[in-house]
Order: sequence, then C-alpha cells, then structure tokens
Amino acid sequence: MMGQAASNEAGRLRALNSRGNTIRDSINSVPIHADMACAMGFFADPTNPARSLSIDQFETSWQKACRGRLFFRIPEKIQTGQHSLLVQADNSMLQVPFRILTKEEEKSFSTNWKDLKKEHEAEHKKQAQEKK
Repeated sequence: MMGQAASNEAGRLRALNSRGNTIRDSINSVPIHADMACAMGFFADPTNPARSLSIDQFETSWQKACRGRLFFRIPEKIQTGQHSLLVQADNSMLQVPFRILTKEEEKSFSTNWKDLKKEHEAEHKKQAQEKK
C-alpha cells in the first residue's frame, strides 16, 4: 500500500480524493448486525482540512461497519478482468474481489444498473405506500 508521504510527493492524492468525491462506487456490504461505525482514515484529505488526520491502522469487529478509502499501487498496467486484493490481518487474510471492465462492459453494465435501480426504487416506493 502506498504511504501518505509518497502519495503526496507524487501529487496524486489530491487527484485521487477529488475523483473519489465525484465517482460514487459504493460496495454497500455492511453486515446486518453492525451497530457501530468506524473510520478507515489511512489517508488525510489535502482538499479538506477537517479530514487532515491520517492513521496507519484501525480495529474492526462483526459489530462495526467501517468506511474509508484505500489506494493501492498496481505494479504493471491496468488489465481488464476479475482480480483480488489480498489484505493481511493479524490472524487471517481478507480477499476483496473486484472487476475492471472494458469500455463495452462498462456501457452495458451502466445501462443495466440504471434499469435495476429504477425497478428497485419503484418497488421500495410501492412497499412504503403499502405500509401507510
């Protein structure tokens, strides 16, 4: 994982944070039993002085829903397809799968996602009205 100083020196952290603020790519995988929040503040946000503190570790449990940004270096060029980010914890390894789409896949996914979102919102609205 790239450190705060190295990222700042490269001048990329500001750009990555700005991009992250405009592109909402939420995983939305909060455990249903989570009733406490925690922050993963590995990187200070140079564009927002209120979030200027960075930490190098955090603690989590089955009761916590943790949120934050994680930047990692890709050793070679970005390749489309299915990949995994392996995160070493104290006594275990966490595997985070992710997919990098081609332009065609992204266009198809975006269209399908918008349709699914409309259907979901309509169903949610219908259920809310039925409860009244």
